[in-house]
Amino acid sequence: MNQARSPFAEGVLTKNFPEHEFFSSGIEAVTGSELIDGVAELAKVWDIELTKKRSSSINDDLTEILEAELIICAELKFESYIRRLGYLGKIVCFEHLVTDSFFMPLDPEGLSVDKFKRELAKTAALSIKAVREHLGISFANSVQVITPNSTSDSDLALSHAIMESKINNAILVDVDFRAPNTQAIKEQQLNLIEFDIKDLTTLPPLEGLASAVLSHKYQLNHPGEVLLSPTFASFLSHITQLHPVTLLTAPRYTSSNRLSESFIISAYADKISLISA
Repeated sequence: MNQARSPFAEGVLTKNFPEHEFFSSGIEAVTGSELIDGVAELAKVWDIELTKKRSSSINDDLTEILEAELIICAELKFESYIRRLGYLGKIVCFEHLVTDSFFMPLDPEGLSVDKFKRELAKTAALSIKAVREHLGISFANSVQVITPNSTSDSDLALSHAIMESKINNAILVDVDFRAPNTQAIKEQQLNLIEFDIKDLTTLPPLEGLASAVLSHKYQLNHPGEVLLSPTFASFLSHITQLHPVTLLTAPRYTSSNRLSESFIISAYADKISLISA
């Protein structure tokens, strides 16, 4: 209906790839319909400018569709509709990009606030992934993501991340920007280096980072604001120059919330491990 996932993805991609032009459209869109409740509010919190305020259909956008270099479909069944319009170019569907159905974005309409955020986070991540792959953008070394299933799994996930980073001679980064694991890292008597993702000049030379754990200096109330910006991709590009990287994320669940951060980070992951006791 072009009222949630696709307009949100359009805004995310426009922010991350400003040298390219993006637009969204809907197979069953009612032209001129407003975005569903919550999309604009979430975009504001995550610092995404929504370039589209009302829906449009594939018939409205026929010229743009036929001229597009790449079309990303939210669902595989939509591809046939695009081909019927005469489009001969490249189409990527979300199903082509996910290896685990849990990462497949659902239509968020009617979901609770936490689930709503999670589905749009999945949408954003897969859209970024699709464009990066299409443009041939990659990191110098691999990125592995370790995610605790719940807060009670955080210590186990940290231990697993430490082990993986040692095995792979990787740089270990605590990317739980909401609640950095500083104290737990110190208790492990690890070499802790605090950094500010908005100021990479504070990082020491890359040669010494493989024996340390990077953790953010302060808490971020809305981590999606950083994770959905070019800043995060630039950060990963920087620290993967000499070594693989292991990212320890926020848990997927807390006692009161379902968190979306690990789904956003999946846009850049070569391997994802979910840790649950």
